[in-house]
Amino acid sequence: PGGDGLSWATAHSNLDLGIDAAAARVNSDIAGLEQIEIWIAEGTYVPQRRQDSANARTATFTMQAHTTLLGGFAGTETTLVERKARDWRANVTIIDGGRRPDGAPAVLVEAGTQNTVDGFTVRGGAALPEPGWPVGVLCRDTASPTVIRCTLDGAGVWCQAGSSARILESSSGPN
Repeated sequence: PGGDGLSWATAHSNLDLGIDAAAARVNSDIAGLEQIEIWIAEGTYVPQRRQDSANARTATFTMQAHTTLLGGFAGTETTLVERKARDWRANVTIIDGGRRPDGAPAVLVEAGTQNTVDGFTVRGGAALPEPGWPVGVLCRDTASPTVIRCTLDGAGVWCQAGSSARILESSSGPN
């Protein structure tokens, strides 16, 4: 881990770097790519990057347009056939805001269109006094993600005005 993210052997050292690399590929339009997939192996991923460097509560994963996050990999798959056979129930992949009173108000922020979040447990969004909502996935601006095969554990999907989300084959736990 700590490499270019093009194989399991050269995986990024954290999910923030993988999301950044995907955004850079979309922005540079390498080979006319329309959608970038990030394959994520089982484990727990906590956002490191803060929106406000002085405030730990602002650490969140922020997806840009045309990005698909796929969880549930064992970390050995290399082919599209293996991709389709991944087992997100057995290879639990957790996106976690930290489950602390001062945790991130949203664990995963959707900032673009045509995003997909598939095969994750999303937990640990904080219920802050202002605005006072526990959020796992926050849809900003005109974001329109698809959330599929996810467990929203103690946090839901919050769509701000102008945004929307499709939620398929997912469940939510106690809020």
